[in-house]
Amino acid sequence: MADAAVEKLNALGVRHVLSDILVQELLTGVNKPEHDELLFQRARRFKIAPYRTNEYLKWEALLSSGAMRNAVADWFVLTDDLQAEANSHAIMARRIASGRVNSDQFDELSEATTPFLDAIGFSPKLEDSQNNLKALQNFLDWLGNLLPEENGLRGFNLSGDLAGDSKRLLDLIDPDALEGAKESNLLNESITDSEDRPYRVAAGLADFSTRRSLAHTLRDAEHMKTFVLHQAEIDFLQVDRAQLNQINRTNPPHRLAQLGLANRCFTAASLDEAVRVIESLLNAT
Repeated sequence: MADAAVEKLNALGVRHVLSDILVQELLTGVNKPEHDELLFQRARRFKIAPYRTNEYLKWEALLSSGAMRNAVADWFVLTDDLQAEANSHAIMARRIASGRVNSDQFDELSEATTPFLDAIGFSPKLEDSQNNLKALQNFLDWLGNLLPEENGLRGFNLSGDLAGDSKRLLDLIDPDALEGAKESNLLNESITDSEDRPYRVAAGLADFSTRRSLAHTLRDAEHMKTFVLHQAEIDFLQVDRAQLNQINRTNPPHRLAQLGLANRCFTAASLDEAVRVIESLLNAT
């Protein structure tokens, strides 16, 4: 069935996409060499080479095995969980700034983050600005020494003007990386707007299942970010039914709808259905 679907897509002149987040998801899964080999061989049946979001991406990565593959998988699982937690704190910080957090939630979030802030020298008291400024300078000095010498942070001194310092720091970031980070924030906000999983993760109240499910949702946002940043090269994005329902909601509008990309998203329950939907979309363009 899969080989037949690839042949139908070849007949339609379809080019598939090989992205960083897709490779990460494939390598994070349990290592089953026979399945990976089968997927690799099927991917090679496409007549048109994939659109690669980065030049180093290759389907051959699936063929790694043994200790190296397990180490990569373990690393991705760890960073996936840490990224979900970091994104949860970022989402809640923006909700606090916009007045969308009640006093009880604020207290629980503060209690959860105080040990971490204490460990790196920050005070949870906003009035302790001088101590926090010093702690931030120490962190930037440490980060500057950790990164390659040309990173721009070495010798960076905070002036105390938070708006000005923030702009100077942002100017050090590669514009493409900054655009990607901004789009990640917008998409993360969009797909978690009406739920409390980010709050539960940031407050340390989430169980393993909740943390994993939120990490999965945030990976969906990474696929969407790839689509947004490469929309001139990628025509369509396949999502699951729940995500498509979110994309098509009217209030608040989904980020992809705001960008006029909602009609380029689709869902399919099987390979055959995916081929039929793609053919329909191609005929409509």
